Amino acid sequence: MKHYLAGIVLMLVLSAGTSRVENEKLTCLFVYNFIKYIEWPSPPSASYKLAVISSPEFYSEMKKVLEGKTKGTKPIELVRISIGEISSDIHVLFVEKSFSSKIPVALEKASANTLVVSQNVNNLSKTKSINIYIDEEDSKMKFEINQSQLEKRGFKIPADLLRLGTVVR
Repeated sequence: MKHYLAGIVLMLVLSAGTSRVENEKLTCLFVYNFIKYIEWPSPPSASYKLAVISSPEFYSEMKKVLEGKTKGTKPIELVRISIGEISSDIHVLFVEKSFSSKIPVALEKASANTLVVSQNVNNLSKTKSINIYIDEEDSKMKFEINQSQLEKRGFKIPADLLRLGTVVR
């Protein structure tokens, strides 16, 4: 767990003043660490399906960063989808900032077993899960986590992760 904490802290520190491509890589690493350390109420039997609603460029970066990554012994299956393709077999739904207007529809379609991770959403209560953003004051990448909504749906969030982000209830 100490390595986990050190990795997240390092990502937070390194995010200040980075380029768009570096921010995309850091965002992908944040998503991977959320997958790696959060426990699902109903873990899949085969793989964790990460569905991405994003530009082709962002998806390409996500693919590079997550290639070969696992959660325990289970592979992470990455797919790029449109809003109409959200299904109950998705474990993580990532919505890039340019698609944030689609979040209300995505939430209606996503199952309770889906961890929704958004980027730069102004009101976290809209996402019911996790929001990654760049802090305007220090230009560092940070995240908000809606602890009560996630726990109500059966997700287990490590205390270290809660301490690193901003908890919204």
